[in-house]
Amino acid sequence: MAATSAPTRSALPIVVPGQLTLRTIRGKNGPFTPPRFSHVYNIKTVSEENSKGSWHGWEMSLEGPVQDAGLYGQAKTFAQSVTTGEVVVKHQDDAAATSSNDDSDVPF
Repeated sequence: MAATSAPTRSALPIVVPGQLTLRTIRGKNGPFTPPRFSHVYNIKTVSEENSKGSWHGWEMSLEGPVQDAGLYGQAKTFAQSVTTGEVVVKHQDDAAATSSNDDSDVPF
């Protein structure tokens, strides 16, 4: 069996505005873009502002590849469930979320 070299990153990332940057890496069978669930990301909220006001946005940074095979398997299964429509996002209107009179779930 021939030795394989470790994957390397390409110089040019794939950029999707408003989303994470996807990078193509070179694997043993040629270049490919790994799925998002193959890596761990650090996501936090940050305060932002301009002349029109202030708000909270997202700051995302790549931590590295998933090291736990079990966690990778769970993430892959979840991604497949979303793709096939088994898992459906329940969108909620912001106005409806804030107009509820039931404060029993508010932690503060």
